[in-house]
Amino acid sequence: MIEKNKTSAAELADHHRRLLLLAVLAVSVKYAASAAQHLVGATTGRYLDAVEIGMALLVIAIVLPIVLWKILRLPRGDRHLYFSLDGFVAQSLIRAHKVSWATTFILLALLETMTENALADIPPVFFLQLVLAVMLAALGGTFFFLNRVDVDNDPADESDERR
Repeated sequence: MIEKNKTSAAELADHHRRLLLLAVLAVSVKYAASAAQHLVGATTGRYLDAVEIGMALLVIAIVLPIVLWKILRLPRGDRHLYFSLDGFVAQSLIRAHKVSWATTFILLALLETMTENALADIPPVFFLQLVLAVMLAALGGTFFFLNRVDVDNDPADESDERR
Protein backbone atom coordinates (compact mmCIF):
# COMPACT_ATOMS: atom_id res chain seq x y z
CA MET A 1 0.00 0.00 0.00
CA ILE A 2 1.26 3.50 -0.86
CA GLU A 3 1.47 6.17 1.82
CA LYS A 4 -0.75 9.14 1.00
CA ASN A 5 1.16 11.59 3.18
CA LYS A 6 4.65 10.71 1.96
CA THR A 7 6.69 13.87 1.52
CA SER A 8 8.70 14.16 -1.69
CA ALA A 9 12.49 14.38 -1.55
CA ALA A 10 12.40 17.93 -2.94
CA GLU A 11 9.95 19.11 -0.27
CA LEU A 12 12.02 17.44 2.42
CA ALA A 13 15.19 19.08 1.08
CA ASP A 14 13.49 22.48 1.29
CA HIS A 15 12.39 21.76 4.85
CA HIS A 16 15.90 20.64 5.81
CA ARG A 17 17.42 23.76 4.22
CA ARG A 18 15.12 25.94 6.30
CA LEU A 19 16.06 24.06 9.46
CA LEU A 20 19.76 24.31 8.64
CA LEU A 21 19.41 28.06 8.17
CA LEU A 22 17.82 28.24 11.63
CA ALA A 23 20.96 26.48 12.88
CA VAL A 24 23.07 29.04 11.01
CA LEU A 25 21.25 31.84 12.83
CA ALA A 26 21.89 30.06 16.14
CA VAL A 27 25.61 29.84 15.30
CA SER A 28 25.51 33.54 14.49
CA VAL A 29 24.08 34.30 17.94
CA LYS A 30 26.76 32.08 19.49
CA TYR A 31 29.54 34.03 17.74
CA ALA A 32 27.92 37.35 18.65
CA ALA A 33 27.83 36.27 22.31
CA SER A 34 31.47 35.21 22.10
CA ALA A 35 32.45 38.57 20.62
CA ALA A 36 30.42 40.48 23.20
CA GLN A 37 32.32 38.77 26.03
CA HIS A 38 35.38 40.82 25.08
CA LEU A 39 33.44 44.03 25.73
CA VAL A 40 31.49 43.25 28.92
CA GLY A 41 32.26 42.44 32.54
CA ALA A 42 32.51 39.04 34.21
CA THR A 43 28.90 38.98 35.45
CA THR A 44 27.43 39.56 32.01
CA GLY A 45 30.03 37.19 30.59
CA ARG A 46 28.49 34.32 32.56
CA TYR A 47 25.11 35.00 30.95
CA LEU A 48 26.75 35.11 27.55
CA ASP A 49 28.41 31.75 28.30
CA ALA A 50 24.94 30.32 28.93
CA VAL A 51 23.73 31.79 25.63
CA GLU A 52 26.68 30.18 23.82
CA ILE A 53 25.96 26.78 25.38
CA GLY A 54 22.26 27.09 24.57
CA MET A 55 22.93 27.99 20.95
CA ALA A 56 25.42 25.11 20.58
CA LEU A 57 22.82 22.67 21.95
CA LEU A 58 20.18 24.10 19.62
CA VAL A 59 22.49 23.62 16.62
CA ILE A 60 23.13 20.01 17.61
CA ALA A 61 19.39 19.42 18.10
CA ILE A 62 18.67 20.75 14.62
CA VAL A 63 21.59 19.35 12.63
CA LEU A 64 21.99 15.86 14.10
CA PRO A 65 18.54 14.53 13.08
CA ILE A 66 19.01 15.90 9.55
CA VAL A 67 22.42 14.26 9.17
CA LEU A 68 21.14 10.97 10.56
CA TRP A 69 18.17 11.06 8.20
CA LYS A 70 20.46 11.68 5.22
CA ILE A 71 22.69 8.78 6.21
CA LEU A 72 20.01 6.27 7.20
CA ARG A 73 16.82 7.08 5.33
CA LEU A 74 17.49 9.03 2.12
CA PRO A 75 16.64 6.65 -0.74
CA ARG A 76 19.34 6.33 -3.39
CA GLY A 77 16.89 7.10 -6.17
CA ASP A 78 15.89 10.40 -4.55
CA ARG A 79 19.38 11.78 -3.96
CA HIS A 80 19.38 13.82 -7.16
CA LEU A 81 16.08 15.45 -6.14
CA TYR A 82 17.21 16.06 -2.59
CA PHE A 83 20.48 17.75 -3.57
CA SER A 84 19.13 19.59 -6.62
CA LEU A 85 19.70 23.32 -6.82
CA ASP A 86 16.48 23.81 -8.77
CA GLY A 87 13.60 25.29 -6.89
CA PHE A 88 12.75 28.47 -5.06
CA VAL A 89 14.31 27.58 -1.70
CA ALA A 90 17.63 26.48 -3.22
CA GLN A 91 17.78 29.63 -5.36
CA SER A 92 16.99 31.76 -2.30
CA LEU A 93 19.89 30.12 -0.52
CA ILE A 94 22.22 30.96 -3.41
CA ARG A 95 21.04 34.58 -3.37
CA ALA A 96 21.48 34.72 0.42
CA HIS A 97 25.06 33.46 0.03
CA LYS A 98 25.78 36.36 -2.34
CA VAL A 99 24.33 38.93 0.05
CA SER A 100 26.24 37.39 2.94
CA TRP A 101 29.51 37.53 1.04
CA ALA A 102 28.95 41.17 0.05
CA THR A 103 28.02 42.13 3.63
CA THR A 104 31.11 40.40 4.97
CA PHE A 105 33.35 42.14 2.45
CA ILE A 106 31.94 45.57 3.37
CA LEU A 107 32.33 44.83 7.09
CA LEU A 108 35.93 43.73 6.62
CA ALA A 109 36.70 46.90 4.67
CA LEU A 110 35.15 49.03 7.44
CA LEU A 111 36.93 47.15 10.22
CA GLU A 112 40.26 47.47 8.42
CA THR A 113 40.01 51.25 8.50
CA MET A 114 38.70 51.37 12.08
CA THR A 115 41.27 49.05 13.65
CA GLU A 116 44.20 51.30 12.87
CA ASN A 117 43.26 53.78 15.59
CA ALA A 118 39.98 53.44 17.44
CA LEU A 119 39.79 49.70 18.01
CA ALA A 120 43.48 48.85 18.33
CA ASP A 121 43.25 47.65 21.95
CA ILE A 122 40.55 44.99 21.30
CA PRO A 123 41.90 41.44 20.80
CA PRO A 124 41.93 40.09 17.22
CA VAL A 125 39.67 37.14 18.12
CA PHE A 126 36.87 39.68 18.76
CA PHE A 127 36.99 40.77 15.12
CA LEU A 128 36.95 37.21 13.85
CA GLN A 129 33.92 36.40 15.99
CA LEU A 130 32.20 39.63 14.96
CA VAL A 131 32.75 38.96 11.26
CA LEU A 132 31.51 35.38 11.57
CA ALA A 133 28.42 36.53 13.48
CA VAL A 134 27.56 39.17 10.88
CA MET A 135 28.27 36.86 7.95
CA LEU A 136 26.03 34.08 9.30
CA ALA A 137 23.31 36.51 10.40
CA ALA A 138 23.30 38.05 6.92
CA LEU A 139 23.04 34.59 5.36
CA GLY A 140 20.19 33.43 7.60
CA GLY A 141 18.37 36.75 7.69
CA THR A 142 18.48 37.19 3.92
CA PHE A 143 17.35 33.61 3.36
CA PHE A 144 14.33 33.98 5.63
CA PHE A 145 13.54 37.40 4.17
CA LEU A 146 13.50 35.91 0.67
CA ASN A 147 11.35 32.98 1.89
CA ARG A 148 8.86 35.01 3.88
CA VAL A 149 5.16 34.36 3.45
CA ASP A 150 3.35 37.34 2.01
CA VAL A 151 -0.07 37.15 3.70
CA ASP A 152 -1.64 39.78 1.43
CA ASN A 153 -0.69 37.89 -1.75
CA ASP A 154 -1.10 34.32 -0.55
CA PRO A 155 -2.10 32.19 -3.58
CA ALA A 156 -4.11 29.86 -1.32
CA ASP A 157 -6.35 32.77 -0.29
CA GLU A 158 -6.94 33.81 -3.91
CA SER A 159 -7.95 30.29 -4.93
CA ASP A 160 -10.44 30.13 -2.04
CA GLU A 161 -12.04 33.42 -3.13
CA ARG A 162 -12.67 32.15 -6.67
CA ARG A 163 -14.78 29.24 -5.43
